[in-house]
Amino acid sequence: MKKLFFFLLSICIPLLAFTQSSAVTLQAEQALASYQSTYQLNSDQRAQMLDIQQQYFQKEAQLSELKTKDMDRYLSKVITLRKVTESSIFQLLNEQQQAIFSRKQEERTQKQTALRKKLNKEGASQIEIKKALLELNQL
Repeated sequence: MKKLFFFLLSICIPLLAFTQSSAVTLQAEQALASYQSTYQLNSDQRAQMLDIQQQYFQKEAQLSELKTKDMDRYLSKVITLRKVTESSIFQLLNEQQQAIFSRKQEERTQKQTALRKKLNKEGASQIEIKKALLELNQL
């Protein structure tokens, strides 16, 4: 019985790891397609962007355990992760692409400000506000 349990366990662990890595790869490829259409990335930029996106989604998946344990800490870490990822993306882009990126960030900042004001008026908690801003800021 013990042998059967360990055998099944030895099969399930790599299967779970494979499932998670394929989900991360799929998310990264979808994000890459979005960035490709917006910024017209060259082949080097596409390869680097795919790496950046895979790292982002892998780290985000690792943080997901915090979601149920400490939502405030989870939100803070994901927000920080997004800022670091956005910085990496900005550095990857050329001057013309950076101008587009900056314009999009400015638009997003205006949306964030409006949403924050609305939620504050409604009496939302800081965690609710962070959640809403995080949903607004999808990479």
